[in-house]
Amino acid sequence: MTSRTRTANPIRVPHVRTTTGSSSRRVLDAALPFADRPLIDPDTPYHAVPHWPARWVALPGASQPCFVAYRRHFRLAAPATHTIHVTADERYELYLDGAFIGRGPERSDLAHWSVDTYALSLAAGTHTLVARVASLGTLQPWAQISLRHGFLCASDPPELLATGVSPWDARVLAGYACTSLGAQLGTDIGSGAAFTIDAVREPRDWQAGAGNGWQPVEPSEHGNAGFQLYCLKPAHLLQAAELPPQRRERWTSFAVRQVAGPVTAASAEALLAGRDPLVVPTHATVTVLLDAGDYLCAYPEFIVSRGAGARIELEWAEALVDPVSHQKSDRNATAGLAFLGMGDTLLPDGSLRRRFDIPWWRSGRYLQLKINTAGQSLTLDDLAIMETRYPFALACAHQSDAPGLDTILERSRRTLYCCAHETFVDCPYYEQLQYIGDTRIQALCAFVHTADDRLTARALRLLASGARNPLNIPVSNYPAAAGQVIPPFALFFVAMLHDFARWRGRPDLLRPLMPTARATLDAFLAHLLPEGVLVSPPGWNYFDTAFPAGIPPGGAPGGISAAFNFLFAYALRLASELEADLGEPELAARQWRLAQTVATATDRAFYRPEDGLYADAHGAAAFSEHTQSLALLTGLLPVRHRRAVARRLCSHPTLIRTNAYFTHYLFEAYALLGRTDLLLARLQPWHDALAQGFKTFPEGWGGTRSDCHAWNGHPLYHYFASILGIRPVTFGFKHVRIAPQPAHLRALSGTLPHPNGRIAVRMRRQNARWQITITLPRNTCGTLVWRNRSVELVPGRQQVEMETQASARRRRP
Repeated sequence: MTSRTRTANPIRVPHVRTTTGSSSRRVLDAALPFADRPLIDPDTPYHAVPHWPARWVALPGASQPCFVAYRRHFRLAAPATHTIHVTADERYELYLDGAFIGRGPERSDLAHWSVDTYALSLAAGTHTLVARVASLGTLQPWAQISLRHGFLCASDPPELLATGVSPWDARVLAGYACTSLGAQLGTDIGSGAAFTIDAVREPRDWQAGAGNGWQPVEPSEHGNAGFQLYCLKPAHLLQAAELPPQRRERWTSFAVRQVAGPVTAASAEALLAGRDPLVVPTHATVTVLLDAGDYLCAYPEFIVSRGAGARIELEWAEALVDPVSHQKSDRNATAGLAFLGMGDTLLPDGSLRRRFDIPWWRSGRYLQLKINTAGQSLTLDDLAIMETRYPFALACAHQSDAPGLDTILERSRRTLYCCAHETFVDCPYYEQLQYIGDTRIQALCAFVHTADDRLTARALRLLASGARNPLNIPVSNYPAAAGQVIPPFALFFVAMLHDFARWRGRPDLLRPLMPTARATLDAFLAHLLPEGVLVSPPGWNYFDTAFPAGIPPGGAPGGISAAFNFLFAYALRLASELEADLGEPELAARQWRLAQTVATATDRAFYRPEDGLYADAHGAAAFSEHTQSLALLTGLLPVRHRRAVARRLCSHPTLIRTNAYFTHYLFEAYALLGRTDLLLARLQPWHDALAQGFKTFPEGWGGTRSDCHAWNGHPLYHYFASILGIRPVTFGFKHVRIAPQPAHLRALSGTLPHPNGRIAVRMRRQNARWQITITLPRNTCGTLVWRNRSVELVPGRQQVEMETQASARRRRP
């Protein structure tokens, strides 16, 4: 089994109480049961050994897409505590005595199928455990991997609650119909299905196990946390869940922007705040446009009374659009604009206080609620919009005198939040895929934001699993039902491992992943020409939307691209440092030698002395910020060429400019050159986005599909790592280098998490001197670098006074 990820700020998991007086809670860092059972029979090692007594079960005849409820009635003679381990394919919600207690499993692949552990504190008497399992088949999200529909509950002893051992039964929840979300929007969306819930066909109170039509389940394979069964036939290899429960908190900050029909804006706002029901009379049509006031990811939950024959639709949009062109403009604007969104439908049955919940979360800023009633009035007793995201614990703070900069950092943080769930996602409204290029930047932002590294650790493990393809490199996004190869992203996977090594350490995580990193680099070496230049490999060699189809000159398969070559040299150099950190000096020397070989060959092939720049491709007169930035980041250029490229990167007016994503690497180059003045100036698109009403930052500049794309939240990282200049220089952040570059700022401060506590830097300029206060956590040393001067730092608080142009002196308080 993989080792558990530690965190300095553990997430508290609240108890959920039921009406019977029982309670439940998710158990974090739980070990899976039956670990002492053998994985292999020594007499027949070629046969699978049933590892768990619990077995996967399914309802015979259920065809996808389907929703199936699984039920176990049981009785206790005395109060007792039982631990259960639950998973499903594809997803489940779990109820104890009618009360919701959790959902899962964490999105994963077959080799790392997650199992959630719950501690049930049960009163004496009769109880019912119910799970709703959703399997969407061809309508599943692009990021969802599935083997077959099924449910598994393990307990020790197994006789009370284990599936395949104790008597579970099931029934189809026939009230669910699934259609394509993409069909609603007229474009591929990748985030799953739209749901229509028909209360007439849906059994009431199935969450409590009520109703008729329950049938015995059909057991199949045993639960397997080993490997032998996986070798013989496809199976879910089970592992303990690595993440805490996702955030689940009601969002109430809604404003009604438009309302039509016999309701008022005040009554709609009261409904969303949970204060009062909304009553709609017979034969009426109501349309309410709601503004969440922020970008939001949430599960909608309804309580509905009466309304037989009515229709309730709740749709989501990131922004309103021009009614003709369908283009977005000012994100705050609604007048004269059209709502074009996606969402779900409820069909009430006329009964009292029916509960409904949408099986997957939705996202956006604007919600449109439409209600059409027939011959019976409808009461919407409650509409709870329950925010969901990864429960990051905030451990950073920032403040500066730059107008608007703190707001950019706050909105960057919100962008990170909305793109962090059971995996990092590129965007919440569309694909919801964990792309390597996006995830590297999201992880860097998380490092400066929180001490909780569990989501990043899980991302690395999953991305390493995505290397099973003909090129033997990690696919561009994983988990995913289908593979897509973006070779440059595979090199950024190596960079992600280096990032984790420096910011957090953890050789227990990194060492098992190094074979994937080594194989990835070796796969690229197969495309190296004898002179040391990389030929662009097969796949979508995406770099940035600044280029047609994202591919730089020479980046198409079979071509030769300067940017791609410098990226390869950069990855090799990082791999060399990583191998040295992990105690592999021979491998470190090899990767360093290869990095020098590739960098030297690329310098010879692409440097144009008359321009003082690297051309993007052979014989091309194209020069980009991408190529020059990557060349500088290798740290392997001849001194004369480095100086020329540095000057022209900072001043050349006709370089192809980076778009939102790749500007992160431009900012890395600016930080390396000591030019954060240029970094601050290039933040203008982020300022413009705020003026245009964006609450999160979009996929790119100059027209965008997605309004929330976390690769564009990198100013959060660069404030701490480039402007305040706080970066790790050794494995596990044991030594910190603080090299502030305040540019024109006169006052700035920041606090960020460190494995030993927190690092705080406060700077204030007074006339020709800077007052700098630095606090390092225990067992942590560092170096302050200021205008080529160095001051050694020790644990605790220290004050340093630096002249703007002259010498520095240090004093202890």
